[in-house]
Amino acid sequence: MGNPLLDSYLGYEAEAALHASYVEVPMGQVSQQPTTLAAMVRAGLGVGVVNLLAASMVRQDGLEHRPIRDLHRYRDVGIWWHSERPLPRASKTFIDLVVAAPPPAGTTPVPPSA
Repeated sequence: MGNPLLDSYLGYEAEAALHASYVEVPMGQVSQQPTTLAAMVRAGLGVGVVNLLAASMVRQDGLEHRPIRDLHRYRDVGIWWHSERPLPRASKTFIDLVVAAPPPAGTTPVPPSA
C-alpha cells in the first residue's frame, strides 16, 4: 500500500517500514486496495506491507501476518467536504454516523481541532 506517484518501486508506507528495519528491496508493486494486495499475496506474488486498518478489511484465510513493531508511523484519516456548497441530507447523515462510530480496532482518534 502506498503512494504510486512516488519516484520509487514501493509506496511510502512500505518503504518507510522496510527502511526502518534496514531492509532494502530491489523491486515492488504498489496497490491502493488492501483486497488486491491480499489477493496478490495469496497468489504467491510476494509479501504485502499494510497498516492494521487495511489488514482488518481483507479475508485472512490463506495469509499469515506479522506485526512490524516500533515504527511510530501514523496516518490521519478524516472527512472532507466543500465548505461553501450545501451538503445533501445523505452526506450529513453519513458524516454524523462516522463521527458517532467508535474508531476501528487498532486505531486511535485524532483530537478535534479547535
